[in-house]
Amino acid sequence: DPELPFRVGQVLARQGDEPGAAVQFRRALALDARFLAARHALLAAALKKQAWGAVAEHAAALLKESPDDAALQLTHGIALRHLGKPDDALAAYARAEKAASGRLPEVHLARGVLLARVKSECEPALVEISAYRRAVAVIPDPAQVTKLQRDCEQMLEENRKAAEAARQMQAEAAKQAAEKAAKETKGAPAGDGATPTPAPTPAPTR
Repeated sequence: DPELPFRVGQVLARQGDEPGAAVQFRRALALDARFLAARHALLAAALKKQAWGAVAEHAAALLKESPDDAALQLTHGIALRHLGKPDDALAAYARAEKAASGRLPEVHLARGVLLARVKSECEPALVEISAYRRAVAVIPDPAQVTKLQRDCEQMLEENRKAAEAARQMQAEAAKQAAEKAAKETKGAPAGDGATPTPAPTPAPTR
């Protein structure tokens, strides 16, 4: 009966023995792979420790049973981002957004973080951050969101200045090249530069 090790695991978790609790939860899963309460407990413990490999493992296993669980899809995507799989994470975010019918604003924040921090795509990241701000009445961690937005705006401004400097340098280089070509054309002699030989004078006819 997987219920017994699961209950033991809960007791150990309340006592602060997280490794012992994890052993019991896994024992419950060994007895019944579809004993989802134990899987959820392992997922919660992995999230608490930010053990992203374990988070991805347990979230993926739970999604086999509940593929339309938007929160699970989002959690799986966040784990994939931390594991260096940004494209897979974006796909998970899209599934979460679809499953929630657009009513999971945290998807916008997660997508914005990925676009800004991983892909350095700040324009779409700012769009996602703005969508998150509009959808959430009270932001749980406003400092994080504000910092992300400020960093993105600063990066865009730096990129704009760099692009403007590059355009100015290119224009200056083109101007100097044109001036040099004009000087060379002005100073070149006509023809091939050889002195023409005078034609002989004809003898007078008597």
